[in-house]
Amino acid sequence: MATTITKLFPTGILQSSVAFDEVTQSAIKNLLTYTEDFTQWSKNTAPNDYTVTANVIAAPNGTITADLIIKSTGAGSSSISFKVFSGAINTAYCGSIYIKAGGYSKVHVGFSNSAFNNTSYGANIDLATGTINTILGGSTVTVQNAGNGWYRVSVTATSNTSGGNYVFRIVPLDNTYSTNFAGDGVSGIYVWGAQVELGSVATPYQGIGASGVVVTPDYSVKLSPTGVYAAQFDEVTPSPIKNLLTYTEQFNQSVYGKQRSSIGAIDTIAAPNGTLTAEKFIEDATATSTHYINSAYATSVGLPTGSIYVKAGERTFCELRIILNSGGGFASNSFVVDLSTGAIVTGAAYGTLTNAGNGWYRLSATATTSGTNYAIRLGIFQSSSVFSYTGNGVSGLYIWGAQLEDNSTVTPYQGIGAAGVIVTPDFAERRTSTGTYLVSGYFDEYTYTIAPF
Repeated sequence: MATTITKLFPTGILQSSVAFDEVTQSAIKNLLTYTEDFTQWSKNTAPNDYTVTANVIAAPNGTITADLIIKSTGAGSSSISFKVFSGAINTAYCGSIYIKAGGYSKVHVGFSNSAFNNTSYGANIDLATGTINTILGGSTVTVQNAGNGWYRVSVTATSNTSGGNYVFRIVPLDNTYSTNFAGDGVSGIYVWGAQVELGSVATPYQGIGASGVVVTPDYSVKLSPTGVYAAQFDEVTPSPIKNLLTYTEQFNQSVYGKQRSSIGAIDTIAAPNGTLTAEKFIEDATATSTHYINSAYATSVGLPTGSIYVKAGERTFCELRIILNSGGGFASNSFVVDLSTGAIVTGAAYGTLTNAGNGWYRLSATATTSGTNYAIRLGIFQSSSVFSYTGNGVSGLYIWGAQLEDNSTVTPYQGIGAAGVIVTPDFAERRTSTGTYLVSGYFDEYTYTIAPF
């Protein structure tokens, strides 16, 4: 018969059943090797006109594993980075790769060489807009926004009936979409996560190192009832509202008190979840004063935990603290962090700092003094110990995702708009890059098999 997945909240409430299939890690499907290490890829050698710098920025999964293909200076020439794979005649292949502008924003992705009639299949892409400029060879091409400037480009092509050399390639282009140009020796294209697989649809990415070695497992492949691939994260009914705050991604709202500070343009910065919902928290120019923002007070039945995502701007030091309805802060609930190094400077016993990728950190602290109404307060520091200073009206930090919850530890973030409205559900967290854990906190899960008749 069939294996089904049932999901239950810890309280036993049914979330979903039978609606999808799930596997922890599929068998190897990616036909390429070194899919995150482009120093291992082949390139044109006459002239050898580009270089690869490895592990320079955060990849779409948050790890510092993305490479930069740099166009060298000198006479104009085509810079082709390619990987040969084992293929078969008259067979459909889907090639995909995550790419991001790195000085140049035009790029070609596709198949080529004798197995594809020595024709360029694929497309020329504009990474500034995430649009297709030209489709080549009658192939099928899709561009999917992966957040933070990354796009996953997928190309489908069918090999010929005589076989030959099977090649998947990436080619930086100039602003006119020409392959033949001289670079500046600095600019290029960021690349990560190449994949070639059988079929005509790109499935969740599976990273391969040397042949047969999976380095980025495609955990939790999800299929809808119709067999369509969903995201690599759970799509389940969110838990009941736990976040005691409102407008947790809209700090321009009046529920947040801005003391000698302001909020910049809203929804213009990529948040930790890749959406353009983060904002800049800006100090004002008041002489020798503190600069902070605090949430409205919320009633807690215990000692709550407060958290917020923060990213360095011009300022790199900040303090998170829990405050009571009297407005007084507890020294034991405050800690100072250096966002440039990801380190807690003071108060390490009272707070936690978790790397959320792309420069973001989640700060959290739990109250230790009993009260009724609590709030969280985030202050900008000029240095590790200077919190009262004259600002410049421009500098600040980036913030997103405030949370205050009746819990002794921080739990996955749940975004709230107006009271009672969930805007960012706390779906089960699923780590696909390191595999440290697959689910977090909000439901128990088990697999059962229906016995055959």
